[in-house]
Amino acid sequence: MRKLLALALLIALPPLAFYGWFEVSVRRIVTEQGLDGSYRNALKHASASSYLYSGLRLLGLSEAIAEEMVVRCGMVNEFAELYVKRGKPDTTLEIMKDLQNNMVGIGVAKWLENNSAETRVTLFVVLGQQGILALSQNTLGFSDSRESAADYPGAKNWFMARREQIDRDVQSTLDIVARRNGNLIGTSMGE
Repeated sequence: MRKLLALALLIALPPLAFYGWFEVSVRRIVTEQGLDGSYRNALKHASASSYLYSGLRLLGLSEAIAEEMVVRCGMVNEFAELYVKRGKPDTTLEIMKDLQNNMVGIGVAKWLENNSAETRVTLFVVLGQQGILALSQNTLGFSDSRESAADYPGAKNWFMARREQIDRDVQSTLDIVARRNGNLIGTSMGE
């Protein structure tokens, strides 16, 4: 029994520490930046996936493999939350929002591979203002019909159908804003 408990702790502690660190740091960032509270959950998901993707790329993984690993990690997280989250479980729209924000984080990390910015948070705020970083379930453009139940397979299917479009939206929005602002948020490293 003790060995099983030790194994469970070894499996559970790293993800808990990883997400716990982002929970704490995002609360600090939201307060320091004077951001609306709706940024908190969005930044947590986007930041975690962005840094995880960048870390995997630093370890030498290809873009495709790193992206797939981070996407799958986010899906496992959302699935696990259906069973371990205390209080009110996530709705379908909440799961969809979290998966979208995970992809936004990956998109920001990809953009930063060829560009520079003051901070990732700056990029996330721009994407939140443009409606790409989903600050609330309303950002997704659905009525309340999906709010009552947690349909994980439906949310996953919705995300998989939109995954590439989310990444394209991130890349094009950051490129446009960088050009419009005279590269204040980013400058191409190749230029």
